[in-house]
Amino acid sequence: MDVIDVLEAALFFFGEKMKGLYDLLMIDPEVYQGGEVWKQTMTIFNSILGIGFTIIMVSGYLGIIGSLENIYMAKKPEILLSIFGMVTIAGGILSITPKLLLLIVHICQKVLKMIGGPTLENASFLKVPGYVVNATKGLDTLQTVLAFVIVFVLFAVIGVSCIGILIMAYGRMLKLYMYIAISPLTIPWIASRTTQSVALNYIKTFIVTAAEGIVIVLAVIVFSILFNVDGNGSGNTPKVKYTFDEQGNPVLPQNSKGEPTYYTDEQGNYVFPRDKDGNIVVAKDEDGNPIVAKDEDGNPIVPGLSGNTPNIKFVEEDGESPLAVLAKYVLETALHFSVLFAVIKSSETEFKKIFGI
Repeated sequence: MDVIDVLEAALFFFGEKMKGLYDLLMIDPEVYQGGEVWKQTMTIFNSILGIGFTIIMVSGYLGIIGSLENIYMAKKPEILLSIFGMVTIAGGILSITPKLLLLIVHICQKVLKMIGGPTLENASFLKVPGYVVNATKGLDTLQTVLAFVIVFVLFAVIGVSCIGILIMAYGRMLKLYMYIAISPLTIPWIASRTTQSVALNYIKTFIVTAAEGIVIVLAVIVFSILFNVDGNGSGNTPKVKYTFDEQGNPVLPQNSKGEPTYYTDEQGNYVFPRDKDGNIVVAKDEDGNPIVAKDEDGNPIVPGLSGNTPNIKFVEEDGESPLAVLAKYVLETALHFSVLFAVIKSSETEFKKIFGI
């Protein structure tokens, strides 16, 4: 296992957990855990349903009292009829409240399926950029050890972010069950204009909770798109600089077969080392013989003659060492995952502001 394998495993881990997140958000509350949770929710709902009808009567009574305070309004029988009508409607709504609340959840799931299905059903939607792969080819033993330490830090950040996001998703599911179970204590207040704000705030809170899944999925999708635009979301692809030994020979990276090779750019063109005068520097072994670099197929690479010669590029003097390139990528990626978690964490608060809760 090399450094790139660990990086790819970390990103694949994130993809797998986000796929599981999508599956969790798409679960019908009635069938989750074999329907046992829904049965317990309905048991609580039915046990306090009588209290709900009592609240409807009290709410209707408060409505009547409020209308009688105005003598002019009290003389209009249609006012009393409207109050009794609202009480009747509230009773009907209360009896089918679980179905109405489930309808809100199902609508949110339909939206989730339209926007999230094509993306989150693919577990490996984050990729390690090519320049990072190239950079790790030029690491010596000590640099490889340091690279593993850096990459494992990123793995930890991704793991913490995934766990945090999943906790919020499971918390959302728990709140949906809780809100449905206690609905007989809130929905009945809709029977009177003087107490309707209690019921309306409850309904808006339930909608916000159900819509949290949409926000989570949208954040993950946008994150994956930005992450893969240039491989690291920064807009800049660092240039990898060859390192030289004490004899002035460039340290060549290795191909998949362990043979010396040259770095390539994002387009697959070979990037050769050069000296201060701009001349190509050929690596040599301990005996002073030129080292024959090879491509992935084992064919020798001759600088200036092999590969796509017209597109040969040289390493710039302001290039970065392979370990610096890897460290910068890991730092930026860890920051992006932290921002993703923070955005999802703050989504509920922002939604409540929008709905005026």
